[in-house]
Amino acid sequence: MQEVIAERQLDFYSPRGRRPKKVIVRIGRPELDETGETWRAPIEILGPKKGQVFRNRGVGADSMQAIIGAIWLAPVFLRTITNDTGGRLEFEGSADLGFYMEPHEAFKPPKPGKE
Repeated sequence: MQEVIAERQLDFYSPRGRRPKKVIVRIGRPELDETGETWRAPIEILGPKKGQVFRNRGVGADSMQAIIGAIWLAPVFLRTITNDTGGRLEFEGSADLGFYMEPHEAFKPPKPGKE
């Protein structure tokens, strides 16, 4: 991934572990493919095991659609991690990892201390 445009750190709790391990989700800058017709936005998920990396890309007719596609892929990969390990993921202490929100949720003011 050449340029990271967004990153989120999650806490992974294994069924046996008490200390969380970091899982990092990164979205890269969208680029046109070699045909010049399709946009691609890379997504990369690091962890929870050391050296473990999942890579894919969202695709679209424009850069926005490619980014949305990459964000849509995040919970798909993350669900695979939790299903394969029996563990769980949290974002800022919540099981809601924040990759999907209803449009009206975007207009709520930020929680105190989260600005």
